[in-house]
Amino acid sequence: MSSPIVEQWRSWVESGLKGPKGFAYIIEHHPLELEARQPGLRANGALRYAIEIAFAYPDHPLILAFAKRSYELASWGVQVTKVAHYDSLEDDRYEARRCKSYAGSMLGLTGLDRQLLRGAAEDLLLYIESGPSEGGWHSGVQSECLEAATLFLLAGEIERAKALLSMKRFKQFKPWQQGLMELAVALGSGKQVRVSDVPHFEELFQQFRPREVPEWMKGYSLVPSHTLRLEFCLLRYLHVTHPHEPIVWRRVFEQIGGDSI
Repeated sequence: MSSPIVEQWRSWVESGLKGPKGFAYIIEHHPLELEARQPGLRANGALRYAIEIAFAYPDHPLILAFAKRSYELASWGVQVTKVAHYDSLEDDRYEARRCKSYAGSMLGLTGLDRQLLRGAAEDLLLYIESGPSEGGWHSGVQSECLEAATLFLLAGEIERAKALLSMKRFKQFKPWQQGLMELAVALGSGKQVRVSDVPHFEELFQQFRPREVPEWMKGYSLVPSHTLRLEFCLLRYLHVTHPHEPIVWRRVFEQIGGDSI
């Protein structure tokens, strides 16, 4: 029997699966345009469809169709942003590197590419540093800094993640900072981490299982909720529930609906 959270996801996804211009229509009637601007941003859009379908139906064939589209766009983006002159060079390259790592692993082309994730975090930090200084330490910058820390944890760069999480106060996003720091400290101990060892991280993960995002995220974060939902699922899977095991993506997605997974 499906959990209420899975049914919530399915209720939303069904409109895209059954609509006349829904998910299948996008794949069939919107060919890839690799040379268009901001391939990383567009790769992220395709990855979003893949993972949101997967939270409702982990075996649906459209998951791989959108993952393939994301991977192709991201692969192009990783190449061309080295020489292209976009308005937001580092920001788009961050998206491209992140999406290429996730989509490539989902397609079974490679394992989770931690070098790409580390590079994505570094690009995001460069983007923050090159932004307008008059904005200061506002909530958008805080969310991007925390996203960089999240990527460092996924890349296995525990000390770099801890350094970011310790550098300033993240008042608006305290649950996010607190959950990541707790996980980083536990991972730094070198011991096996259990769910009971990281209650703040587990609470953070639980808040992102429903499709509706937590109140403290609404209107404040520049990082989309689908990005964080996937990354918290991966952190939990890789570092807490299935350490030292290959990624089985169905089980990664099933964490959204299954309390015992």
